[in-house]
Amino acid sequence: MGVIDDFNSISNKETIVYAAEKMIKAKYDITYDKDKIYNMLNSIVSSICSDAILIKNVVKIIELNTIALAKINEQVSSSILNSNTEEKPIFENEAHVEEVIDTSIKYNTDELLSKVLLLEEKRNASSSISSMQFNTNTNQQRIQPSQPSQVNYDIGNANTFMIIEKLSEIINSKNNINKKTLIINSYNRDWINNHNRNKLSFSINIDLQNNYIEPCKILLSKNIKNKNPYITMLIGNGIQNQKFNLILGNTTSNDREWDTWVMMNENTQNIISSNIKNCNISFLDYLNKELDMGRDDIKIYEVSGDNKNFKIKIDNNDDILYNSYNIDLLNKYDNMLLKTNDCDLVNVKVLNIDNNYITLNNDTLKKTDFINSSLLNYKAQYCVILSYYPKNKSL
Repeated sequence: MGVIDDFNSISNKETIVYAAEKMIKAKYDITYDKDKIYNMLNSIVSSICSDAILIKNVVKIIELNTIALAKINEQVSSSILNSNTEEKPIFENEAHVEEVIDTSIKYNTDELLSKVLLLEEKRNASSSISSMQFNTNTNQQRIQPSQPSQVNYDIGNANTFMIIEKLSEIINSKNNINKKTLIINSYNRDWINNHNRNKLSFSINIDLQNNYIEPCKILLSKNIKNKNPYITMLIGNGIQNQKFNLILGNTTSNDREWDTWVMMNENTQNIISSNIKNCNISFLDYLNKELDMGRDDIKIYEVSGDNKNFKIKIDNNDDILYNSYNIDLLNKYDNMLLKTNDCDLVNVKVLNIDNNYITLNNDTLKKTDFINSSLLNYKAQYCVILSYYPKNKSL
C-alpha cells in the first residue's frame, strides 16, 4: 500500500493542488479558490482510494496524480460552464508534448504533468472544434443534440492515458542519464562515540540546487533479512525527515556476505529534499521500531601472544551486548578494524575464532597496542549508495 499512502499524503496533495492552480490559471485565466480545490481533491482522492479495480491496476503515483488532475479539470470546467462564465479559447498557441519535453528542465514531474495535460487538451480541443466547424460549414455531418460532448469527456479520458504513457516514457528515459554515485560506509562514522551502527551523520558535498540526489540501494549484512520482510530508511536533518521503504533485491550467494536492498518504488522519483544538507540516516524495522543493526566499540579484555599473532578475549558475560557485536558473521581471514590505545586505526586479520576468543594477525602491532583498545566488525557494516545527476537533464 506504499503508493496509496504516498498518494494520500499531505505533501502529495499540496503538489497536486499547486499543479491544479497553475493548470486552471493557464487554461481558464482565472484564480480558483484554493480551499475549493482542496475540497475537490479530498473527494477525488477518497473516491480513487476506494476504487478497488483502479487501485489494483495502477502502480505508479504519477498515474494517480494524473487521474486526480484530470478529474479536477472536469469539475472546474463543469463549474465554469454552469455559471455561464465566458471561457477563453483553449486552442491558441498549439504545442505538442514533444515541445514540453524539450523544455522539461524548467519543471518538476508534477509541474510537467500540468503542462502536458493542458497542452494535450488544447491540441485535441482545437482539432475537435476545427473538425466540427468544417463539418457544419460543408453540411457533411450533422451534430445530434442528444449526443454527449466528446470534447469534455472522451477526449479528456483518452488524454489521461496518453499522458500517462508519455510521462512513463519520459521517466524511463532517466535511465539514460549519466548518474554519479556517492557511497556512504558505516565504518567511517565515529564508532567509539557512536557505538550503534543504526546512526549515521554526514554532510552532502554536492550542489543540491543544481543536482538531484536520490537513494539507489543499500548493502546490508546477511543477518538483517532473517527478521525483516522490508525496512524503512529515514533521511533528515533533525527537523525535516523523509522515509524510503526498501525490500530485499537479491540474497547473498556463497561468496558474498551482504544483501542488496532496493527502493520499494523503483519506478518513481525518490529525490532527497534540497533542504537536507547535513544528513542523519537511521533505519526502522517492519514493526516501525529501530532496526537492530548491532554495535561496535568491541572492548578487548585480555590479550596474549607476541610478534604478529595475538589472541584476544571479548567479554561475553552480557549476552545481549555480546550478541550485538555479531561475531557470528566473522570467518577466517576476514578483517577487523582495531583502534589502539594511541587512537591509531589498524586493520587486523582474523586467523581463528573460538567462541569469545579471536586470534588476530598484524605484522606491525605489539602486545601493548591491544591494551585498552577496541574493535569494529567490518562484516556487520553496511553501505548506503546514493546517485546524483544534474537537474537540467532530468524531470
